[in-house]
Amino acid sequence: MPGSPADGTKKRTRSRYAVLGMLSSGLETGYAMKRHIETNLGHFWSESYGQICRILRQLVKDWTGARPVPWGPGATAAGASATS
Repeated sequence: MPGSPADGTKKRTRSRYAVLGMLSSGLETGYAMKRHIETNLGHFWSESYGQICRILRQLVKDWTGARPVPWGPGATAAGASATS
């Protein structure tokens, strides 16, 4: 039924899969994904930059098991500083 809560869940799930697909095709930033959507898919799909970023943050959280993501120089995949 249009307008039901299930519609929102389906859209979020489709958007999540779309973002995963764009990541696998080499688009690495929310800005690049937004530009790709506007340029190539805008005639049938639109997504806000904010929604793309929320999906990316959730994917990172899911992937890391809610551990802090090690950003910056000296960070290792294990999450510890290379100098410690």
